[in-house]
Amino acid sequence: MNFVNETGLEAGWNVGLGREGRETLMVAVKATFDFPQNGGRPLRSQKQLPLVAGAFAHGRRRWKPGGGRARLVE
Repeated sequence: MNFVNETGLEAGWNVGLGREGRETLMVAVKATFDFPQNGGRPLRSQKQLPLVAGAFAHGRRRWKPGGGRARLVE
């Protein structure tokens, strides 16, 4: 597979397996915006911050808020 990003934004992809054993393609696109001091309309930033990969989870899990942070529970 050849992933071609023509958006001008940060993007990435990952492949995972579903419960049925089928592959699932996940694509993430991230945009960074500048918010004007005068409360005007946000504009796309000239400097786009990188897409950051975090923890990956497999199986049946859900996110549960706790103490102002999100934590992974089984």
